[in-house]
Order: sequence, then C-alpha cells, then structure tokens
Amino acid sequence: MTVSDSRIILLFDINGVLTKSGTRRHGADADGSRLRPGLEHLRRLQGRFRLGIYASSAARTVAQVLRETERRVGQELFENGLVLHRWAGV
Repeated sequence: MTVSDSRIILLFDINGVLTKSGTRRHGADADGSRLRPGLEHLRRLQGRFRLGIYASSAARTVAQVLRETERRVGQELFENGLVLHRWAGV
C-alpha cells in the first residue's frame, strides 16, 4: 500500500460476519473453527479493494481470528493497518 492507493477500503466485522456468533464451545464447527464458510472468496477482492477488519473484541481475540483465517485461506487477507479492535485499556 502506498499513500496514493486510491482503492476503496472494505472493513469486515469479525463478530457475526466473519465468525459465527456465540460462545467458542457452542459456535465452533467439529474442527474447532468459528469461521464462516466461503472466506476464501475474499481473495478475489484484494486487487480492487483494501481489506480490513473491525472488531469490538480485544486484540488477543482479533489475532486468533486472523491466524485462523490465514490458515484456512492460505494467505494474508487483511492489511495490518486496517485491523481495528478495542483498545486493551477500555
């Protein structure tokens, strides 16, 4: 990304959009994943849009979802500067 990057920014909410809502025990698939199916299709958006995520969750939860997403999709989907989450002091 450069300062002149004019692509539109798309922010996806983690809770209930990228992941299934509910507790880890009740929302997880048999393999322990809480990710919704079809996340790999977001790769098609990367050339046209800047992808990021927003979450009211703490940084630890966001990092866990990012690792799980990268493992499933096989690559990084979201730009580091566009990963927004609740500050730990709030």
